[in-house]
Amino acid sequence: MVKTMNKEQATKIWDNYYNKRTHSKKDDEDLIEALLFLSDDGDIEATAYLGGMYYEMKKFDLAEKYYLIASEEGNVGAMNGLGYIYYYGRLGTPDYEKAFKYYKMSADLGHINSMIKVSDMYKNGYYVEKDLDKSYDILMNAFTEIGEDGNMIFWHYPEVASRIATIKFNKGEIEEGIHYMRQARDVLVDRMARTDSFWGDLTIMSTIESSLFKYDKDINYDACIYNLLELMKTPDKYYFCHYDEEHYTVESIKEEDGTISVKYNEKWFKSIKDFFLYAMVGEEKLTAIAEELRLDESLDSH
Repeated sequence: MVKTMNKEQATKIWDNYYNKRTHSKKDDEDLIEALLFLSDDGDIEATAYLGGMYYEMKKFDLAEKYYLIASEEGNVGAMNGLGYIYYYGRLGTPDYEKAFKYYKMSADLGHINSMIKVSDMYKNGYYVEKDLDKSYDILMNAFTEIGEDGNMIFWHYPEVASRIATIKFNKGEIEEGIHYMRQARDVLVDRMARTDSFWGDLTIMSTIESSLFKYDKDINYDACIYNLLELMKTPDKYYFCHYDEEHYTVESIKEEDGTISVKYNEKWFKSIKDFFLYAMVGEEKLTAIAEELRLDESLDSH
């Protein structure tokens, strides 16, 4: 650590890092140095952020160390981070007892993601006795916490609403389930357009599309580009257009091993998800302009 660093310099490095869209290895190194300084100086937010940095670097022992320090001072993000470490066995094997402890601590303080994870643990019976009613009640509490807060809706609504929808479907409340699932998709389309890190978002979108195709009788009239997540499971050529009416063709092909590959714009993608991860429309990523794209039934061969 540079001995001449002071609190003002360390804070400036952190602020500059936060305001950058992309980061170099040097940026990461400088931030860690700054966070270590601030953590040693008693800054709990910096300590929790440092735990997150080490988590992303897969240095889970260090992540646990700094998350524990911050959680002891009441930092809910650090509690949630510890839940992830223990739930997914980042230190070896899953420890659902510890995971529940820290998720529950954070959830009780209103952390939406932790509320979702506690709900999942009741749904699956991990450490606690399986209780679907309690799982549902926790989700509804999370939904209430989100309220009309735009930032909360942006970051948490798809996860909460899609889970509520699944429970509604299981209860036979189909129309309500469709409502929640469509609302979840609308927010998620926007979120994926505005963020780069979305592999998990695409997994959620796949679940949403699968459910809509199963329960929504009007899905055939829905021109959302993400319908291709389900449609392309049937090998065929599909068509979509940009708002400027330029048309594009994408083809899904079943390989000998049963997997689906995708051909689009003279390029091959090894899976449907890879197509959505990497496909470009002109100079834009498909996901970045998904709201401007529509399936074109007039060109569909069906």
